[in-house]
Amino acid sequence: MSSMSELRERARVRVGTTIREKWTVDALLGVGGTAAVYAATHRNGKRAALKVLHAELTGSRELVTRFVREGYVANRLEHPGVCSVLDDDTTEDGSPFLVMDLLLGHSLERHTRAQYILTVPEVVDIGEQLLDVLALAHARGILHRDIKPANLFLTDEGRLKVLDFGIARIAEPLDGAVTQAGTAIGTPAYMPPEQARGRWKVVDARTDVWAAGATMFALLAGRKPRRAETVQEELYLAMTEPVPSLATEAPHVPGAIVSVVDCAMAFEMDQRFPAADVMKAALRQAAAAAGVLGPMSSGSAPHSVRSPGIRNPSSVSGPRLGVSGPPVDPGTMTPSVSSVLPPPTGQRVSASPPSLRSTGAAPRSGRGAFYAAVALLLLASIGMFFVGRRYFGAQVPAAAASLSGAGPQTGVPVAMPLPATSALTTASSAEPSATGSTVPRRGGAPGGMVYPVPRATNAPAGSIYRER
Repeated sequence: MSSMSELRERARVRVGTTIREKWTVDALLGVGGTAAVYAATHRNGKRAALKVLHAELTGSRELVTRFVREGYVANRLEHPGVCSVLDDDTTEDGSPFLVMDLLLGHSLERHTRAQYILTVPEVVDIGEQLLDVLALAHARGILHRDIKPANLFLTDEGRLKVLDFGIARIAEPLDGAVTQAGTAIGTPAYMPPEQARGRWKVVDARTDVWAAGATMFALLAGRKPRRAETVQEELYLAMTEPVPSLATEAPHVPGAIVSVVDCAMAFEMDQRFPAADVMKAALRQAAAAAGVLGPMSSGSAPHSVRSPGIRNPSSVSGPRLGVSGPPVDPGTMTPSVSSVLPPPTGQRVSASPPSLRSTGAAPRSGRGAFYAAVALLLLASIGMFFVGRRYFGAQVPAAAASLSGAGPQTGVPVAMPLPATSALTTASSAEPSATGSTVPRRGGAPGGMVYPVPRATNAPAGSIYRER
């Protein structure tokens, strides 16, 4: 595989050329490990983004299949939160390419760095929009399997676009040819245990729910959920270690929001929200109680977000996604978690969560709208990571057990109504949890269910993800 500098040099060669006698390549927007993204103009004047697979990868039938199927999967949703793929074709030199919407805005990847931390209302808005897309995808039998900030694009109007359905799973025979058991596919930093182990038979809506929680964690904390120096280390941690509570990395976030994120990222699948719409309802309830609803939740129009935006919650001014009106009194943002998410009988809940620091009104930035077109984002498909058994065997090393702490997990329950059944959730199945009790695995009893929120930074002894 060529180095990134070599890939960029080759990608620049296309600028100024014409593809298929109809697309004039105007500019190179970005380059990743899988493809290059360009701004282009059709001969009829229509502008679009072209995502072109690197020539050296065209010999892999599997990669070409994944690349082209992205358009078919994304267009199946017909959701405003999904970037449409308008066409697919092959360049004169044999490289497949996709024609996609050209967007104004930026990838959320930048907000996973401390200097660009988003405000809580912004992340609530983003979370709700993301979960809305995932709920529809799951209802139609589609799992994204690579939700992460780099695959989320925020337009200048504050609308979220979910990108890169190249490794999505469709509930039909086509999927069998592109996902091999025992191979981890996706991005290790945003993988739950079952995905890191390549256990595709148990992967379901809760896998995307975990990634949605991990994305919110990164946007609120300004860093990835796991600390690792190499991709291999990251993958190992994904298979063996629960992530820390958001409260330890982002003390400014209201406890009710922390509880939702922690529940989404539970190590055991049965402890997570069973579906995206359940998580969305819990997030909205928590945000309302904490006083951090964003404009899309409250029904008002979002502000325009035109540049990198935000800051350390304690100081910074800058563009905001839908934060309007006077600064909010931090005192109104710190209800006890138990007032939002009641614990079961006999369970104690610790004191109120830390307060959210208000940063005040944010000045508008200049009109620096730029064609980051599904670039940085699309470079997510570009951030597609493949690793097989040659790096990690099917069994986790015995030493991994020592990484888990002892003692029972405690947490705050999230009591929410269960979702309607969908293509990826059924109401009848149940299986034993890590502790031996029976819990609904995919949806379940009418009237509501309590989902515990893990508080400890380590899982109980022996709770490493089990082969089912």
